[in-house]
Amino acid sequence: IKGICSLKPIENYLIGGSITTEYSDAEKDILPTKLFSDEFNIICYGFLRNYREMPELSDVFDELEELSEGVPGRPYIIILLGCEKDHEGASAQEKKLSEIYREMNPAIEEFVLDHDNFRVINTTDFVRADSDFGSTSNEFSVGVYSGITEKICEHINEYVDEYRARKSQSFEKERGYEPVPQEVNEPDMGGIALLTEVKKGVEASPEFCRMYSANDVGELLLADIGDCSLIIPKEDLDEIKEMSGYQIDRLKKAFEAEDCTAAAGILDSMIDILRQLPDKKEVERLNLEMTFERHELENTVMVVGDSHTCFFSGNEMLTLVSLGNGINVCPDVGGRPFTALHLGPCLAYNSNRLGSSNGFLEKVSLLLDKYIAPGEKIVFSLGEIDMRVHVFKQAAIQGRDYKEIVDDILANYFDFLKTVRDKGYKVYVWGPIASQRDIYPNDCVTLPRNGSEQERNMATAYFTQRAREISAAEGIVFMSIFNQMVDDNYMTDETFICADHWHLGQAAYEAANGIWKESGLL
Repeated sequence: IKGICSLKPIENYLIGGSITTEYSDAEKDILPTKLFSDEFNIICYGFLRNYREMPELSDVFDELEELSEGVPGRPYIIILLGCEKDHEGASAQEKKLSEIYREMNPAIEEFVLDHDNFRVINTTDFVRADSDFGSTSNEFSVGVYSGITEKICEHINEYVDEYRARKSQSFEKERGYEPVPQEVNEPDMGGIALLTEVKKGVEASPEFCRMYSANDVGELLLADIGDCSLIIPKEDLDEIKEMSGYQIDRLKKAFEAEDCTAAAGILDSMIDILRQLPDKKEVERLNLEMTFERHELENTVMVVGDSHTCFFSGNEMLTLVSLGNGINVCPDVGGRPFTALHLGPCLAYNSNRLGSSNGFLEKVSLLLDKYIAPGEKIVFSLGEIDMRVHVFKQAAIQGRDYKEIVDDILANYFDFLKTVRDKGYKVYVWGPIASQRDIYPNDCVTLPRNGSEQERNMATAYFTQRAREISAAEGIVFMSIFNQMVDDNYMTDETFICADHWHLGQAAYEAANGIWKESGLL
């Protein structure tokens, strides 16, 4: 981590790993030799600085190029940008600083587009109110630092996925084989390991209790329990969930009181609950076996993609059970003729390339290689995240019309779809649904949005139109419920949306079932 001293809380919030820091509050710091002599996996490089005047952009680009070309190895370089928002009580110099950030940040974001190992985190995305600022424009609340740290952790996970993909391809290439993604025996980072890390944090500092939510910690416990829903009888599982709920309630009280001793003891009790469950790898193996046994016996249609696959399973809300290797199944409810597989928050834009943050192409290749036979029907569901998050963000950064961005997404997506088709599969596409209403808060960490509700739906309408045309020309079947979800002004009708205000609820089943039958899927 390199930057001004106000970045120090990020170091405190990261758990585990080896962290090197270089802090300086100088407006222009000389790059230390350590960056160019030691090899790092991740470099967090701050452009939050105490600027007095707008720096020359040519100097900024030179600095970035020096980082890009001069650091050893292949690290991810995460650029931390300053906040573009003014706040009440800001001095004239602080207002000037936010003005500098407003001019400089887009230029840096555009630079990063041409450098695959760069990532950007803009603090502006995490500041929602004056209370999110500290004593200066470069200091922030616990919530802002926590959000930035979460985003850094996402990029760390992305780096690990890419590293594994490179290693796998290198291994195969050395032996003269085509690189085929294989299952990876990952270290167990299930609930036990994660809760143990949380316990270490609690024992180290009461600050941990203020930074983290007991509900989030409880989710770690409940996720592993939920993964056992296919193999443990319901009455036994309900009893385990009841015990877990009791411990989560106790942990909330301990966190509120900042009672580290009590919290550590409760975390031990949570870990004991998980130790009563079968081994995580064995659970995933059994889940995988049962999922594809049902697929073969009932001749279900495979549905593969992002969280919108869950609708096909009959679940009202997103419900996932781990099969290992970053692949989840949405358990069947009511005997639906589908096997719905969730591969993560994947993008249509990245569907045709190895090494993406969610490893979509690697996961699909694994499924086709081992579990889904040529000749079978496969429905792919991607694109909602592209429409909601990336189209208008990239249109602004690149200075292009949103339709051009959608065309880029479709080009990559159909490149992937045609590859699957050419392997002998019957390919169907489930188009992205209408976008979340703007009346709900824009959660820039867990559910970000860019562009207005109307704009996002206009982009989805264009995606739907062009995808239907391309599919017809390529022997692919395109299906969509989108046109039934928007009015003439491209505003979302929530009739079909579930309680999370984001995914389809089962109220849409009859309409969707009609589309599936008309398309020849069923």
